[in-house]
Amino acid sequence: MEDLPLRETACTRSATPDVFLRSRTSGEAYTLGTILALMLRTALPLLLVFCGSVFAADLTGDYTGTYTTADGNEGKVHLVLKKNADATWGCQFTFTTDSGDVAPKTISCAVTDNKLSAEYEADVDGNTIHVTTEGTASAGTLEGTYQAKSPAGESVDQGKWKASLKT
Repeated sequence: MEDLPLRETACTRSATPDVFLRSRTSGEAYTLGTILALMLRTALPLLLVFCGSVFAADLTGDYTGTYTTADGNEGKVHLVLKKNADATWGCQFTFTTDSGDVAPKTISCAVTDNKLSAEYEADVDGNTIHVTTEGTASAGTLEGTYQAKSPAGESVDQGKWKASLKT
C-alpha cells in the first residue's frame, strides 16, 4: 500500500452544500449531522463514565443497623458520614457491646464511588482494639465487614455489618 503525502487526506470537501465531507475511497457523503452523530456515539459513553466517577454516589448521612460477629453474636451500629469542607470524609461510628455503647476514635475514613473504608481505635472493656471496616453502598444501605485486632496485631473479632440511611 502506498503512503500518502501528509498534505493529502482520505476525505475531500464536497461542492454539494449539504454534504460536508466525501470519502475519497468509497465516495460516501458525510453531512455535518452525520459527523456530529458519529462524534456523539463515540464521546457519550466516555462522558458518562467520566461523570459517573466525578459525581460518585453521595453517601452523606446518618445510618443505623446491626453487626454480627463470627460467633453469631449481634449488636447495634450507628454511622454518620459527612463530607468535610476540604473534600475529605468524616466518619463517626458507634457500636454496642454487652458493656454498653462504644464510640471509637476515627483514625481514617475514605469514600470512593460507593465504597467506604475506615479505621478506628476503641477501648472495649479496658482493652484497646484497632477496627478496620469496609463497606459498599446500594440503595440507601451500607453493608460490609469489619475486623478488630489487638495492638499486637492479633485478631480479636471479625464479622459483618449492615446499616440503612435514616430518612
